[in-house]
Amino acid sequence: MSGLVRAVRLGVRAGANVARATGPVRGGGTQAPRMGRAARGLFAGKTVRFGNHVSFSQRKTRRKWEPNVQRASAHSELLGRPLRARMTTYALRCIDKAGGIDAYLLAMPAKQLAADPFAAKARANIVRKLERILPEGATLGDVAAAEAAVVAKYATRRG
Repeated sequence: MSGLVRAVRLGVRAGANVARATGPVRGGGTQAPRMGRAARGLFAGKTVRFGNHVSFSQRKTRRKWEPNVQRASAHSELLGRPLRARMTTYALRCIDKAGGIDAYLLAMPAKQLAADPFAAKARANIVRKLERILPEGATLGDVAAAEAAVVAKYATRRG
């Protein structure tokens, strides 16, 4: 089973539940808002972290660690074009591990998708394209039909 089809299966099971677009609650307190720039790219849950630099004399100086963000593009096989965005290196590794940007976005959990407008829009485009490729009456849950349709579509392009 290909990575794309596995992602379709996982994406369908995850459902289209919409979660709140806020960060994790620390210690049961109020909800912290997400980073604004994370909404304009793929950050894979990475945020700015804060802590202390501790010197030899145990003096603590506040500092922060920002995510390693790069301008990158990942080619979408289904859309037939690259998706350009600011992505963390962690997100790039996740995309490689999933088998491509299409599989990564389709397998993304609903909670993470709700907090990431760029990913939600890209995933909606991919799902729309998948629905056009699938045979009449087939659903996204019909994994065999999805795999056959994708393989047939791209076999005719290359051949």
